[in-house]
Amino acid sequence: RTYIWWRVGVVAAGICLLLGTGWLFYRQARLFPQPEIAATVPEAVRLVLSSGRILDLSDCENVDVREIEGKVILHNGQLEYCSDSVKRNSEETNTLIIPKGAFYHLIFSDGTKVWLNSDSKITYPLVFSGNARKVILTGEAYFEVAKDAKKPFTVQFMSSSVTVLGTSFNIRAYPEEKQSQATLAEGSVRIYSPGSSMLLKPGEQAEVNALSGEMVKREVEVKSFTSWKDGRFVFEQQPLEDIMRTLERWYDIRVIFKDEGAKRISLSGNMTRYGDFSQVMKMLQMTGDVRFELHGNDVYITTE
Repeated sequence: RTYIWWRVGVVAAGICLLLGTGWLFYRQARLFPQPEIAATVPEAVRLVLSSGRILDLSDCENVDVREIEGKVILHNGQLEYCSDSVKRNSEETNTLIIPKGAFYHLIFSDGTKVWLNSDSKITYPLVFSGNARKVILTGEAYFEVAKDAKKPFTVQFMSSSVTVLGTSFNIRAYPEEKQSQATLAEGSVRIYSPGSSMLLKPGEQAEVNALSGEMVKREVEVKSFTSWKDGRFVFEQQPLEDIMRTLERWYDIRVIFKDEGAKRISLSGNMTRYGDFSQVMKMLQMTGDVRFELHGNDVYITTE
């Protein structure tokens, strides 16, 4: 009997100790509150419907098939538009917005495939009615246009446009850059700028000055401008400033050049789109010409 009461006393003492300790921690927390740590949540890929409704597509990646308002189908993590599910005379449009650090793939109602790079936006009809197919792009996208001789496909970007019947090409048109580019992989395209036009053949690129609209045509290595859609970054003797501008969008970072001379350093490389920017930073630093310092999302660059 004495032993039992001794055990009860020990347990009671333990409970009192725990309660007392908890009270002290509670009181300390009230007197000296800890700073709140805000979680960094990447911005979502958004689909703006014609009704104005905005959908977050980032939480739909694991959904095999999902209908959105009976017109759009999400299949295997990509958007597919079926012309049979939309009225032929429909003039409704959708806008797909891709934030920094993301990219996306969709298929239009005519079967045209589009890959959208980071920090891009595209507006398009649910179904292409009439005698033309037209979309509006801001940012960068790679198109594989379904052939339709009766309906030319037009991409409007900045103050320019590209018109094709069926081909593969890349458009890069970021408002903050001094020029936009149209790079042809297959087929032929005609690019229009205020007051002039130009026909491109495979392996050619048209660069349009954002201010004057002046166009320059050159031969290029197409993979250097289209490999991003396959998750690779290929660059050849490209200024570090241009390279980092692309990586800023891919990884949602902020680049600060502490040495202006570092901007003009030319580098070549072929790398995979890693999930962690620190791996890319190490590869670029292997050149021995530049040094990177990463502080949160800020990247400081100096010359060696």
